Amino acid sequence: MRKLLLAGKLAKSFAFKEKKHFVIPVIAIGIGFAGLIVILSVIHGFDALLLDSLTGFFPHLLVDSTSKPVDDIDGISRIFHLELSEGVISMGGKFKGVIVYTTDAEGLGFFSRFVLSGEPPEDGEILIGSALSESLGLKPGDAVQMTWSVINRPFSRRVIVSGILKTGVYQFDSNICIANDNSSNGLWAIYLNDPRQANRVKEELGKKIAGNIYTWTELNESFAKAVKVDEFFALVITLFVVLLSGFGIMNAILYSVLTRRHEIGILSSLGLSPGYIAFVFWMQAVIVSIVGLLLGSIIGGVSLLIISGVKVPLPEEVFYATYLPVKFSWSDFLLALIFEFVLITIFSLIPARHAGKVDPMEVLRYE
Repeated sequence: MRKLLLAGKLAKSFAFKEKKHFVIPVIAIGIGFAGLIVILSVIHGFDALLLDSLTGFFPHLLVDSTSKPVDDIDGISRIFHLELSEGVISMGGKFKGVIVYTTDAEGLGFFSRFVLSGEPPEDGEILIGSALSESLGLKPGDAVQMTWSVINRPFSRRVIVSGILKTGVYQFDSNICIANDNSSNGLWAIYLNDPRQANRVKEELGKKIAGNIYTWTELNESFAKAVKVDEFFALVITLFVVLLSGFGIMNAILYSVLTRRHEIGILSSLGLSPGYIAFVFWMQAVIVSIVGLLLGSIIGGVSLLIISGVKVPLPEEVFYATYLPVKFSWSDFLLALIFEFVLITIFSLIPARHAGKVDPMEVLRYE
């Protein structure tokens, strides 16, 4: 126990004696850990935003069947008719390609929660996305010419914009139109209590009805792939930041060893073993790491608060979010903390072992 306390005192003395060589690795570790926290939170923010925004509007399952799917399967919350078709709307010489959702009264009741202004559509009326209304300069009450496919045949008519809807996903808000048709007999839209159970419900439905069944992930692969690409590049950047922290602490401890050869020689002459001396310098690295990780936690926490409060805008044409999403997770924080601490301590073993190999006779002879 005495040796452990002595090692701690020596390590503390070595760590704080030269402030310049203490501050630099602490800042490097702090910035690296703060970056790791922010990147992980942003990645999970994009994942959560994708799940909440996309599955809040888009059906979790689409069933191409003449018979209504059974609703006694655990997890199903709502079923209604939904016909999807491509179309074009025009006004004043402006044209825009759109996706037309034609649904019945029950479907309109579901989509009404996304109405930003105006009312759900009656016969001869449509709801349009907020970005679409901005691009064409439309507002509730305006008349437009709409052409779309009805039972595989082109159909054109003049319709009134009854309202503006906002889903929170730019790709939807920029090209969605919702029309009212109680005779709609297209696909069956199914919404679940938990959209992550879509594959399970699909398997159970497949055993009870005939027809093709599609999950929301299968119909929106571009969104899922975009998130995976973001995760990959973000993790690569994070890895380099963490490695930089590791090299920073290794250089700091190595410098401490090279400038304290005289002290190492004295400790060896007092009977301390090479392994014990290496342990002292390893403890020094642990102290520096702890201070750096505490600093990183503060910087990371403040950064997340700023990002959440400021709502950093993103290009809507590039991302499916209008601002930088953040979702903090304590499990991610603890995982990042353990990962960075282990990595830094591993890096510090190299210079610490070098300290244990210093020849005391050579040091005392020349120094």
